[in-house]
Formats: sequence, structure tokens, C-alpha cells
Amino acid sequence: MQPIPDVATAIWDSAGGWVLRRQMEERGLDRQRVEKLLPLVCPSHGKLLLPASRVLVVGGTHDSVAPVVKLKAFAEGWGGAHYREVGQGHIGYQAMPGAWRWGRELMPELFRS
Repeated sequence: MQPIPDVATAIWDSAGGWVLRRQMEERGLDRQRVEKLLPLVCPSHGKLLLPASRVLVVGGTHDSVAPVVKLKAFAEGWGGAHYREVGQGHIGYQAMPGAWRWGRELMPELFRS
């Protein structure tokens, strides 16, 4: 998976969040107010309900929406979930093929035909 572990970063610190940021600000929603609600929607605030060994987090080296430093911390915070990185941004063509390949290598029991 290639999650957005910190929605605040995606909205306010990423160039890709400008439309959402503008719409929220037009409605009087600033960063501080929205951050109070983030525990309800951010995966980094949740508790993993399956073994970390069954989770693969894939990050993009050039991703400003879900920066790799935050994804690595996210994977570690979930009890050491697998982490792999591809040379792309948040949107690209390397993450999914890599995720399937790494998934088959790391968790073959989940990828049986």
C-alpha cells in the first residue's frame, strides 16, 4: 500500500494539496482546526489489526504527498511493517508492479494462485 500517513502534510505542505487547501480555507478551516480531526481519518493514528508482517508500505522517493521519512516512521510505528521504495512521486508506474513483486517475495502465502 502507498498510504498518506499524514493528511496534514498532504493538504498544507504538498503542492498537490492546493485545491483542497484553498477550498478548506474558503470555508474557514485552518490547519490547526482540521488537525484536531485527523485522528479520525489518518492511518498513522490507528492501530494495526493484523500482523505487521502482512503489511507492505511502498514509498516514492520523490513523493511530496506522502514523504518517505513519514512512510518509514509509519511502517515502524505499525510494528515493523515491510517498507520498500520506488523512484517516483505519489503517482507513478513503478509502485504497483513493485508491490506485487515484493508481496510475492515477502508474503508468498498471501499470493498463491
